[in-house]
Amino acid sequence: MAPCEDDVSDANDLTINDSNKTDKKPALNDERCTLPDEELIADALITPPDGGWGWVIVAALFANLLILDGIELSAGQALLPILSDHFSSTPSAVSLIFSLQSSFYYFAGPFSGALVNAFGCRFVALGGALLCATGFFLSTFATSITYLYFTYGVLAGTGMGAIFLCGLSTVSQYFESKRGLATAISLCGAGAGTFIMPPVITLLTEYYHWRQVMLLIAGIQLHNLVFAALYRSLTPTRKQLIEVERRLSKILTAEFNQNTESIEEGKSREQLESTEASDSSLKERDYKTVAKNGHVSPVLHRNMQRALSVTTAPVNRFTGRQLSLNVVRTLWVEFWEFRNAMCLQDLERAKVPDEQELRKLSYASIVTLNRPMNRFDSLYEGAIPDSTSRQSIKGTVPMDRMAESIPRIIQRKRKCFSVVLRNVLRDTFSIRLFASPTYSLFTLCYVLSTIGFFVPFLYLPSQAEMLGSSAEMASFLVSIIGIVNTISRILWGWLVDRPRVDAMQMINCANLVAGTSTVVLPYLNYYPELVVYCVFFGAGIASLISQRSVALLKFVGMKNLTIALGSIMMCMGFACLGGQPLAGYLYEIYGNYNAAFGVSGGLMVVAGFLGFSLNKIYSWELSKTQPADKPLPSSQKNAESSGEAKSGLSLLARLRHMLKMKFSPLLCSMARA
Repeated sequence: MAPCEDDVSDANDLTINDSNKTDKKPALNDERCTLPDEELIADALITPPDGGWGWVIVAALFANLLILDGIELSAGQALLPILSDHFSSTPSAVSLIFSLQSSFYYFAGPFSGALVNAFGCRFVALGGALLCATGFFLSTFATSITYLYFTYGVLAGTGMGAIFLCGLSTVSQYFESKRGLATAISLCGAGAGTFIMPPVITLLTEYYHWRQVMLLIAGIQLHNLVFAALYRSLTPTRKQLIEVERRLSKILTAEFNQNTESIEEGKSREQLESTEASDSSLKERDYKTVAKNGHVSPVLHRNMQRALSVTTAPVNRFTGRQLSLNVVRTLWVEFWEFRNAMCLQDLERAKVPDEQELRKLSYASIVTLNRPMNRFDSLYEGAIPDSTSRQSIKGTVPMDRMAESIPRIIQRKRKCFSVVLRNVLRDTFSIRLFASPTYSLFTLCYVLSTIGFFVPFLYLPSQAEMLGSSAEMASFLVSIIGIVNTISRILWGWLVDRPRVDAMQMINCANLVAGTSTVVLPYLNYYPELVVYCVFFGAGIASLISQRSVALLKFVGMKNLTIALGSIMMCMGFACLGGQPLAGYLYEIYGNYNAAFGVSGGLMVVAGFLGFSLNKIYSWELSKTQPADKPLPSSQKNAESSGEAKSGLSLLARLRHMLKMKFSPLLCSMARA
């Protein structure tokens, strides 16, 4: 893995020199501020093979989710009554253990993204597998419910979330046009696990003490190490390295020749050194700029804008790879630092940059550009839309946001991992999107549905046992939900690819189906009726999970997708803390689960009805958010006002014509009479 650069994270990382040090005034020379061209960045991007080892990773993620989600969604229903009796605790207090595990499953996403960018998917997935197994192992020594909150809930849940994020990110690296199919197959592992694990966990609790069951689950979780070891990231080929070296050599040689010409024109070496020192602040791994009152100099601002505004000519080799904010900046920084280090060194030796150094820079640049969380589409679960398949770098990197962030100057240097953590957290969680009514309502819908989502998994078997079913038959109801969920994910995925099918409307219908069936669940008194409920509920929640990123893409766009998903995952994590404990509390009050199922199903129904208004709110928001950065010239204002007048007259004319057509027959008949 390439060495981590603490100076490529953001233009915000610019450091202000001490005001007392005025012997050197760094500034960027306008003529010398250059950037590797778009072809160089295109060559540095690794093209997804859409197959090959990627199918092995798909199978590995399927197996991981079979274990992770299978245990997460099925262990609670078997352990809840046992732990309640052992610790003499209430169902609401014990259910918080499983809610914490689900919550930290979601919370782990953004933080795991920072680790993935720093250490790679395989390393983080292996660490997550160890952490998850450790959490279950330590649970065998639990002496209180509070102890299990930390071991079973926090530790195990965090490890699960890390494995999931690494698997999904690795699949997205290997697939582009076939990503929808690959992701659908991988995520079916969750449904398969929900089908297999409930009878297994129930059987274990009948023959072993619950502490032994925890130990056995920890052993099962250790199998994730084998599958996580298969998460091999894409590496650059020799041909790609040679091509990047060739382009870098061409650029650096041109810089060398320019410096040589400056010397031949009479510019002394001391002057050149002074220029080099003022040109670059990257010598000590930090930017230096002349700034007053917290504002960057106009020269630096102009040069950074020009350096990061790459040509708009489309590059077909991108094929939908969405680059995040710091991708182009990373290559610019590495190139700038290397160029300034090489220029003075090579002036005396009078030769082009060393091949070994070029190869080192080439490999580091390629690896950095292709870090999983450096792409907007790293968490997108569908195939890349055709509309994004041919975009230039300028179109995929928000340069305006980069230029606006330059004046925010941070005075202290940051260590490598802290910078990576801050960058990924910034790119996976942000409150600025909540200024959008559409996104806020979308998040609210998922928060409401998440509160009701986990309640049937935990309390449905208990409801069946209260109606006279055996423990094995009761736990098999969760298995039915799992197998229906698996089949439905494939069907929903096929259906959403149809031209006239809206993913958001599918989610709304799914919420209504799952919620309505849960509301009527208390009125079902026979086992076959409970089976029918499981079919409807399993089919409904399949769309909630599989179509989330596809529906969200329409409202936020690919550039904001990772941030939007990260923010929603954090909110869903908080929602998980409320559903199951609330249902347990209602059981303690009323002595049955009728109110718990009514409330959880009702929240899902409300989420479904609210979601139907999203498209209209989105259209209204688009009409209200027209760009108005600059004041319009008076001539343009007059033209727009005249256009509005014309549109108003046109509307009045249409209204008169409509009234005339409607009432003229009536007037004619009255005249004849």
